[in-house]
This record gives sequence, C-alpha cells and structure tokens, in this order.
Amino acid sequence: VSGKGFEFTFSDQIVDLMSVLNHCRSEFYPTWQEASSAVKKMKIRSRIDYENRYKKDKKLPSAPYDIYTDFPGWDKFIGRT
Repeated sequence: VSGKGFEFTFSDQIVDLMSVLNHCRSEFYPTWQEASSAVKKMKIRSRIDYENRYKKDKKLPSAPYDIYTDFPGWDKFIGRT
C-alpha cells in the first residue's frame, strides 16, 4: 500500500509500532526551537499561515503542539513575542 509520502509493505515479520512511530517522529526538527527558527526564516506570521505553508519544509510537523511536549504556544513559536 502506498500513497503520497508513504509506503507500507506487508509481510510475516512483526514490527513494533512504537519503533515505527519514533522513526516518523525523527524526521521532524528535534526541538521546537529548531522548528521555530525555520518558521521564522519562512516569515510565517500566524497559525493559519503555518497551516497553509508548513509543507514547504518537510521537517515541520502539521501539529507542532502534538510533537513537542514543551511547545510554548503559537505566539512564541512563530516569533510574535
């Protein structure tokens, strides 16, 4: 099974779901600060702007508050404070 940006190959091998999720997570910037720096370079000015443009950087998650447990809020993340 495949689609845009993913591919699953089924076999008899058992794969730990947590290792799959950790692999997916590792493709993002490791910290919110690094992601924030990328967002600022892109001149993203709001959450809506982020939602419309985050895909231009493959290392930015669609929902940074779900990825970074210490996510500081949108204002700080996009540099409005």
